[in-house]
Amino acid sequence: MEQAAEEDRQHAIVEGYADKDGVPYVMVIIEGGWSHRSYGHSYVAKSVVAIIVVNKMGKLLFLGIRNKYFSICSLAETRKPKSNERKYYKNWSSCSFSMESDILVEGFKASEKTHGLRYFKYIVDGDSSVQKEISERVPYGLQFVKTPIETFV
Repeated sequence: MEQAAEEDRQHAIVEGYADKDGVPYVMVIIEGGWSHRSYGHSYVAKSVVAIIVVNKMGKLLFLGIRNKYFSICSLAETRKPKSNERKYYKNWSSCSFSMESDILVEGFKASEKTHGLRYFKYIVDGDSSVQKEISERVPYGLQFVKTPIETFV
């Protein structure tokens, strides 16, 4: 991811894609995924993964995972282990429906610090809650986060 980001950062600089603050920017594709049960069962995912991929190069820039349940964590809680050296993967306790947007907002927020980039435009599958969260919570402002329709204008 670091190498992909550096390549795209250099490409943005060469092409002159920098904002008013001089920070290079790129267009990205964002996507989230989670499991669903079929055949009429009501099911809310306990784990969600979301990614940010640079549009031009098609390379991964960010990957995030939220787990609402992890069997080893649950087992450890009941056994109360003496050692705190275990690594636990349960990292979410809020509503399952907000996991995807939280991951993607995290990726947008980390873009400058991690890669020296801003995500100027993004392509998303039309999830309005994700678009709303990014618009409201991304620190570098609305002028850099565009809706999917605007990405093709």
